[in-house]
Amino acid sequence: MRKPLAPSDISPAPEPKQDSAPSTWGSVLPGWLKPLPVACLLWSGCATTPEPPASAQECPDIALEFMRMRGIEPGDHGYINLDINQQGYLSDYGVYREGPIVSVVTEEDLSAMKMFPVGTKFHGYMWTGGKRVHVHWKMAELPDGRQEPICIVLGVDEKRGYAKTPGPHPGTIIASKQIAFTVVRRFEPPE
Repeated sequence: MRKPLAPSDISPAPEPKQDSAPSTWGSVLPGWLKPLPVACLLWSGCATTPEPPASAQECPDIALEFMRMRGIEPGDHGYINLDINQQGYLSDYGVYREGPIVSVVTEEDLSAMKMFPVGTKFHGYMWTGGKRVHVHWKMAELPDGRQEPICIVLGVDEKRGYAKTPGPHPGTIIASKQIAFTVVRRFEPPE
């Protein structure tokens, strides 16, 4: 059984290790994914980040390149089902709370289908504590299981997010189940 990798394992060790975990991520990851853990560690806003960024965060080059390879550019828009567990249409509403969120491209999301196949999951984080609701999606999980870094936000531009409607319980909000997203070059701090 291998021991978990530590951040110090990412850089080559001065001496080869014996009877321990690999010295780099590259030895345990498929080729196309090798740069991703380092990019995620260096880029402080990976999908599990609980704090909203205090200043703008540039999209990593690796994410921009993955999106470019799919024909996706900053400024492109689409619609996605906000929560994989509450799928519906623009006219349907769900109750959500701050935290990690997994969204999904469905057959009804025609604009998103031009960018990602049906069943693609966007992994991100939803902030509800400010004046508006914000989501930063930073990882797309394709139906075949491959993961690609992305830079996508909730709403029709990189700053505004979504109008906030308080939910039925403290800390919850109400939002459409199918919602607009925008591809961005950088993540702006939520309002």
